[in-house]
Amino acid sequence: MHGFVNAVACAAALHEIAVEVHRTHAKRLLIDTGPVIGQLTKSEHATVGEQVAALFPGIRVAAIAPVGRPVGEIAPAARSKGADYLGFGTRAEALAWLLAD
Repeated sequence: MHGFVNAVACAAALHEIAVEVHRTHAKRLLIDTGPVIGQLTKSEHATVGEQVAALFPGIRVAAIAPVGRPVGEIAPAARSKGADYLGFGTRAEALAWLLAD
């Protein structure tokens, strides 16, 4: 997902990613939000978290948010719905968690 973001564009991108993840039977996913311009609201973050949980069951998902971008509510919402999801400030942190176990 590159360019400007809003809740609709984010949902569409997550669906596209999910199709590819399920097609390839991937068990781990790294999402880098660095190229994304724009900011979701707190409630939109919660909605994205719910979408992550619904679209990626059984898949470990790490997201990288650039320093200075608020964490929002994606992780709490995703994890409350059973997703194995965490957000990180750096690629190194995300990869270390993603590849652990």
